[in-house]
Amino acid sequence: MKKPVTIRYIAQQAGVSHATVSLALRGSPQVSKKRRQEIRALADQLGYRPDPALNALNYYRNRQVRQSDIGTLAFTHNWPIDHFGDNNPLYYEFYLGAKELSESLGYKLEEFSLAKKGSTTKRIQSILVNRGIQGVLIPPMRHPGDTIDWDWSKFSCVALGLTMKEPAIHRVANHHFHAMGQCVDKLLETGHKRIGIVIEEEQDNRTSNAYLGAFLTKTRHCNTSSSPVFLVRSHPTKEIPKMIEWYEKNQFDGLISGGRVYIQALLDHGVNIPKDLSVVAPYDIGFSGKNPVPTSFDFDSVSHTEEDVRGIGATAASTLIRMLHQFEKGLPSQPQTILIKSVWREGKTIRTRKTPAKTRSSKSASRRRATRA
Repeated sequence: MKKPVTIRYIAQQAGVSHATVSLALRGSPQVSKKRRQEIRALADQLGYRPDPALNALNYYRNRQVRQSDIGTLAFTHNWPIDHFGDNNPLYYEFYLGAKELSESLGYKLEEFSLAKKGSTTKRIQSILVNRGIQGVLIPPMRHPGDTIDWDWSKFSCVALGLTMKEPAIHRVANHHFHAMGQCVDKLLETGHKRIGIVIEEEQDNRTSNAYLGAFLTKTRHCNTSSSPVFLVRSHPTKEIPKMIEWYEKNQFDGLISGGRVYIQALLDHGVNIPKDLSVVAPYDIGFSGKNPVPTSFDFDSVSHTEEDVRGIGATAASTLIRMLHQFEKGLPSQPQTILIKSVWREGKTIRTRKTPAKTRSSKSASRRRATRA
């Protein structure tokens, strides 16, 4: 049996110390980029494979010495402090998921708000550097396209969600395309033919246009409506009369919307859900905070896809900790995006219409075969 290639053997072949090889294989900046590439190439040539058990032991030993440097992770966002936590339950779940995972691995997660009074990007960067905090989680930004203007080379960073377009870093997000696809599929499976969607332009931008992309892709061959999309570009109060007119013109039997205010407007207009109109949402609108208008309608009953918010936070924290283990700092040469699928939650807002066309044709074919027999 061939003996495994060791770090000491690679060091002998390269003419360097085994400590240099160890640092190079972990991507440490203590070894020049050129030397790291040379040692990695030699290790690949010799067939070196790292021992995960030894890696875990070495990392544990290093943590005992450098606890003050890497024992804390930053959760850095640009939301006003009073819009986070209880007033922003979705993002608070991101935080809790990341916090639980971090603490299970011996880390502490600390929140830093760039929008807090007296805070600036430069000041937050200085605090993190002076305290030796190298790992940063960045939850969805307040506005699509927002970014953080600091020296990225000083940190290992992972973004949650898709709102921060630039710079390109590793990120973990909900699989918005899959979530919208589930919504369309559920309506098609229950016999709906005229399916519409009401969506705010900013909301679609926050998903990198995955919501509209999935809706149009899924419905292009089976939707009988000529104008299935109502894109909200201004304040809802200005758009609602137009939305009602759009609904009346198209006479939809199924609607996809995550906006409570639009669903409530249809209810106020006399639409019976689900008798007249089935409604589904691409996320849990019962979880999204207080209802903007008084209502007797139970928004918790809306059929929807449920985003694994804590799972996204936990996966992002796990990814960040792996990066710290491997000394992976700065902007990655090949940014990766991990997409977490939502789970379908059946509610009380879908009414089965006529048997779907595919099912009817299948039954007709069966009857024809029986007749011929």
